[in-house]
Amino acid sequence: MVEAFVSLAREHGLVWVFAAPDEGVGVEGRVAWLVACGFVAVDDSGEAWPVMGRETRP
Repeated sequence: MVEAFVSLAREHGLVWVFAAPDEGVGVEGRVAWLVACGFVAVDDSGEAWPVMGRETRP
């Protein structure tokens, strides 16, 4: 599903997609899952758990 979303975003000219993991219980697992899906932390979020971004280019 993530790959389909990233592919669709690329088809529509987007270079980046973003996800903001809910900071509740289990956030570590959500962040780990996003990393496994190719997302990286965005440096300037200022939050304990940063917004995650992924380039749409392969």
